[in-house]
Amino acid sequence: MKTEKITLLMLAILIVTFTIVIDIYVFHELQALDNLAAIMLLILNLATMIMIYIISLFFMKNKVKVTAHE
Repeated sequence: MKTEKITLLMLAILIVTFTIVIDIYVFHELQALDNLAAIMLLILNLATMIMIYIISLFFMKNKVKVTAHE
């Protein structure tokens, strides 16, 4: 269970880093066009990242429950 949590944490960190890099690039590209659009995109990406983390935590909990029942 500990290895699963560590793997999940590393995956979350990777997703966070990836989204932040994309956000910085997109923000830099859109800054000349529209600041509001860039900020909204940043918020959307952060929300997506949080949802991915919550969903993966939920699946991990279910997997642990299933193995505990067997």
